[in-house]
Amino acid sequence: MELRNGVTDSASRVPFRRWVEVELHHVDLGVGYELEDLPAEFTEREIEFLAQRFSGHPDVPATRVTDGTRAWSTGREAAEPEVTVSGAPADLLGWLAGRRGVPRCGRRAARSRSCPAVARRRLQRHAARRALPRYRLITMTYSGEVKVGGPADVHELKDLMITKIAVGPMDNNAYLLRCRATDEQLLIDAANEAQTLLAMIGDDGIASVVTTHQHGDHWQALAEVVAATGARAYAGREDAPGIPVPTDVLVDDGDVIRVGRVELTARHLIGHTPGSIALVYDDPHGHPHVFTGDCLFPGGVGNTRKDPAAFASLIHDVETKIFDVLPDETWVYPGHGNDTTLGAERPHLPEWHARGW
Repeated sequence: MELRNGVTDSASRVPFRRWVEVELHHVDLGVGYELEDLPAEFTEREIEFLAQRFSGHPDVPATRVTDGTRAWSTGREAAEPEVTVSGAPADLLGWLAGRRGVPRCGRRAARSRSCPAVARRRLQRHAARRALPRYRLITMTYSGEVKVGGPADVHELKDLMITKIAVGPMDNNAYLLRCRATDEQLLIDAANEAQTLLAMIGDDGIASVVTTHQHGDHWQALAEVVAATGARAYAGREDAPGIPVPTDVLVDDGDVIRVGRVELTARHLIGHTPGSIALVYDDPHGHPHVFTGDCLFPGGVGNTRKDPAAFASLIHDVETKIFDVLPDETWVYPGHGNDTTLGAERPHLPEWHARGW
């Protein structure tokens, strides 16, 4: 069995243990562990993901993948499958990932002449498996580590795609959220480099843009992005007057902002600014995700300018509205720098209280 899957970037060296700790959606399928060790719900989810990824590719045979109870269709469109692959879920996942040969193929598929990839001799040599590495997009291990001028990083969830990019002289993070059911998009913080953001947004445009707070480094590209896309502008009620682009929707604590079928809940966090908001996505298929603007980072809360009252307010809101109600697995996307999790930061809360920042 291959222990690597042909991918040469650093993703192919990410150990499975890291996925266990931070619950990345896609574990690298090329490292040296047994597929049977994966959680059952992850295996099923990943089979579904890969089937969707390969669906519609003209060079991939129309394929039915089944474990005897559930079935997934992938490959090019056809009235009937050209290839039927059956086996245990771990075997199916290994086959789709290019790590294992065909568990078992139907005879009808083996005799088919409708596609060269399904001819008997090539099928016996696992040609169906070999047809897929060209589309092997499954080692997409998200790290959240982005740099200005560098590529974006994509966190793929079952219902939501999150694209993170760094822009501007203050190394701001901007996040593009895309509902996978409707393709509607929402941008969090049009911070800088409007053309970079518009290129990331693409031809599908955005329905909404949320500004997490009024500080200028978070809205330098807002006017141009809104003008180019016609997006609705959202901001916290108390901060909206400090943003020199008209706010279409004033956001209060607990308000729900929708992107397609995905719901984000706003949390008003006072201290960094009077009207900062964080957005919480409570993923029904996994752990929560929270976009914190400048209110929470790896290592502490946002800058309160040595104002004890502002710090007390911010640490209170972050604790009561974020830490107290969300689990350790919650993924944190800050306004600058690398991501973190609540579990990584929770043990340090007493330290933050003691130092006062």
